[in-house]
This record gives sequence, structure tokens and C-alpha cells, in this order.
Amino acid sequence: MASRMSFHFCRKLNLVPRNVTKLQAANYRNPLMPHELFNHLEKRREVNLPDIESAQDQYEKLRLKKRQAAIWAKYGDKSEISLKDLFPSEEEITTEMEAEQRWWPTFQRLKQGADRRLEHKRQKRLQKETRIADNMAKMPQWIAKWEADSDKERKMTEMKILQRQQNIMLSEERKKDQYIKEIRDKQQNKKKKKGKRGVN
Repeated sequence: MASRMSFHFCRKLNLVPRNVTKLQAANYRNPLMPHELFNHLEKRREVNLPDIESAQDQYEKLRLKKRQAAIWAKYGDKSEISLKDLFPSEEEITTEMEAEQRWWPTFQRLKQGADRRLEHKRQKRLQKETRIADNMAKMPQWIAKWEADSDKERKMTEMKILQRQQNIMLSEERKKDQYIKEIRDKQQNKKKKKGKRGVN
């Protein structure tokens, strides 16, 4: 009858066989076994418990404590980890409560902030509605002013067009009068020249 292979846990969770024969069997690696599987099994043979006391800061201490809790969850009582060490201490609870009061707002503070935002939105909406009502009340006056300005601008435009047409007509008449004067001057000069030739 084949003997069962039994292991016991030391402080570092080394799975130490109890006889030399079993140690040789544990160290034997089948040549057909993939290296990845062999390395994985080798890593699982030894589990180092984290030393929480050697942590540099509270974040490192928290990380090691989580690692310790994971080891206890995997191996249970065989890991020789006390459950009291897994629970937060009074100092950690006090620090966490102070952080909650400092950084995490309470329901009352959240409600007050929501009420302030709602009141701000209501005031903005009220101001907008008041401004719209005032503008609608002034709308007839603005329409009348716009119509008066439009009529004034239309009259000014018509006046400018009429003045331009008059200037064009005056310019054409002046050109016409000047042309007629030049023609008459030429005719008079021709008559004078003919009279001088007749006298001679």
C-alpha cells in the first residue's frame, strides 16, 4: 500500500516533507513537464509571510496586511496567522474616521450642497424670466423706435438718391451748355476770319 505524502507548515509556510524519499520525489521534475508549470509549482511550495512591523509607511503596512489576509484566506489556520492581526486596530479605525470626516462629506453636507445648487439655478431662472418679461413689456416701444428709424433711414436714402440724380442732371446740363458755347465760339471765330479776308 502506497504511503500518503503529508506536509507540515513552518513559520514561512515551507512545505517540508518528513522523509528523504519524499523530498527526492518532490524535487523530481518530469522532463516532459513544461518549465512554466514547474516554476509555478516551485513558487507554490514556499509562501513567505509579510512582516508588517517592517513597513515603511501606512500604505505599505496596509498592502502587507492585505497580503497577510489573502494568505490566511488561502491556507486557513495552517498559516499560523491570528485573526486579531487581520482586523484594523483602534488607531487605524480612528485615522479612518478622521479621514471620513475630513474628506468624505456627510449626507447633510451633500444635501446642503444640492440645495445651494438648486437655489442658484432657481435664481438664475427667475432672473432670466424677469428679464424676458421686461423685454416683452418694452417690445412695443422698441418696435415703434425701429419703425421710426427705418422711415428716417428710408427718407435719407431717397433724399440721397434724388440729390444724386439732380447732380447728374446739373452736370449733364453744364456739359451741354459748355458744348453749345464752344460751338458758338468756333462759329463766331470762323465769321470773323471770313470778314477779315473780305476786307483785304
